[in-house]
Amino acid sequence: MTRKFVLIDHSMRDLGGHYYTYASCVLPAAERAGMQPVLAMHRDFRDLAALPPSWQAHAIFRNKSYSQRYVETASARGTLGAWWARTQSKWRARERQRLAESFAEDCATLLSRVALKAGDHVFFASASEIDLDGLGMFLRSAPAEYRRIHWHLQFHLGIFEGRDPDYAEQLPRREFMREIFLHALSRAPGHHIHLYCTTRELSAQYEYLGVGPFHTLPYPVHPLFLLPTAPKSSSDSVRIACLGHSRREKGYRELPIVVRKLWNDYLSKGRAQLVMQTRRRDLQRALDSTVADLGAHSATPPIVYAPFPLDLERYAELVRSSDVGLLLYDSTRYYSRCSGVLLEMLSAGVPVIVPGGCWLSEQIHDENQRHLRDIATRAMPLQQIGAGSLAWQAGTDTSGAAISFTNAETSCEFELATGARSLLLRLRWLEPSTRGTYAHVELEQLDAQGTQLMTFAAIIGPGSDPAAVYSLFHLHENARRARLKWRNAWDDGVITVDAVECRLYGENYPAGSVGLTAANMDQSGELLGDVLLHIDHYRQRSGAFAKRCAEYFNAEQIVARLLRAESAVQPRSHATPDELDLPAQANAQSNAR
Repeated sequence: MTRKFVLIDHSMRDLGGHYYTYASCVLPAAERAGMQPVLAMHRDFRDLAALPPSWQAHAIFRNKSYSQRYVETASARGTLGAWWARTQSKWRARERQRLAESFAEDCATLLSRVALKAGDHVFFASASEIDLDGLGMFLRSAPAEYRRIHWHLQFHLGIFEGRDPDYAEQLPRREFMREIFLHALSRAPGHHIHLYCTTRELSAQYEYLGVGPFHTLPYPVHPLFLLPTAPKSSSDSVRIACLGHSRREKGYRELPIVVRKLWNDYLSKGRAQLVMQTRRRDLQRALDSTVADLGAHSATPPIVYAPFPLDLERYAELVRSSDVGLLLYDSTRYYSRCSGVLLEMLSAGVPVIVPGGCWLSEQIHDENQRHLRDIATRAMPLQQIGAGSLAWQAGTDTSGAAISFTNAETSCEFELATGARSLLLRLRWLEPSTRGTYAHVELEQLDAQGTQLMTFAAIIGPGSDPAAVYSLFHLHENARRARLKWRNAWDDGVITVDAVECRLYGENYPAGSVGLTAANMDQSGELLGDVLLHIDHYRQRSGAFAKRCAEYFNAEQIVARLLRAESAVQPRSHATPDELDLPAQANAQSNAR
């Protein structure tokens, strides 16, 4: 008898967005693996006729996934405040209990129709801790044969705010979530429950709870994004795309600034065009007002709007037709969060602009470092400035050639060779060796009279090769002296580097390979200018990278990993808080980073 692969995504209410795209990747892969695909979604789903006839489909669930954490972040002041806080806490606890019970009931309804057998797999693609609690309720009274079924839950949202160094200070969040996980898992002794996240950074957060292993699953990119597109020449108008749901954390408020910075050289002349996917009228009005204020432009509209949502075929075509992806996301929110739009862009061979110091920038970091390493290896510099020639400010610890700094800024100065157009910074990252710490390095350029010409900052982290970390800055033609300012970008920990070296080149080299990272999103205009100036370079490198990207971010990888859980994991035994206690504080902090 054919085994079943049941994908449950109770946030799926229509064919738009990434919920259906995810299912349309994973279920065909399960079918190719010889399993019967079953899809369960929100009961508002009305497009059952559009689904493949080989799928079993059930619109069952009453509530979407994703919860509010309901963690008290500060103690209420005064008698009335304390009463209100207690009242809110009780209401929230009841609401969470109601949602979990509803989920358990809907699971029972679904699985009474599906009739699971031993060896079947059930995959909750967009799970929250409330869903895990509901699953525990359901499994507590489920038939005994359900102990021979594999239950997979994938978590998309983070537990903590900030980055790894911030986690240890958020004990209430950790204990709140830990208690929910322990309680839910204790209800299902002997069941095969497997826990996953969509990024390594997110898995590290959940591992910090100390309730069991969390594995990272790649996020799948649909084959439609991999279809070839017609070759483009450097004379074609470049389409700069902001796609996907226009949520607040995606930084769309910065777009009028981007339009102004690109107006004179690109947007007004038809050399570039901004493609916006949104249904927000306020955003469209702000952008249209900006264009009206800036004045005349060519026959090519500076901004065009695409509807949201689009069906998968039209959305994939929109991505493939883009030349640059502009992702102005909040780097703290997306430190550990996956972005399907980014992976679709990269898999389609579209270079991107992303914030530094987060999951998005890590996806292009190694490829960009390879490009900068090639410059260091092959190009002949006009000038090479070693660590001993850098004049560090008084009080900077330079013992043993290592430089240490915190969030208190330190700096060094040096002269620039005439005719230099690019500065390649190289360093060795010594400490810390744990994740989540980044340096903010700002280059200030001065003319012969000491007047500041321009400044530009980069976010630098250890990456996969801390022995040689590179960053490239463009130089003003009148710059004669430079000052590098160093600080910890987001926390107060100590960063130590050595082997600092600056190489100056007469050529204006591309600063990246498959995209660029921004220290702050005010830089988007300058970064886009770099990509537009070297568009053929970015197109070529991004096209080559797309093939490697698609090899990892695909549904076959997901299904294979889920099926491997059959032999890799024993049934989960009854868990108690004592049995799953956290390690000592020092070890817990180390694990979190």
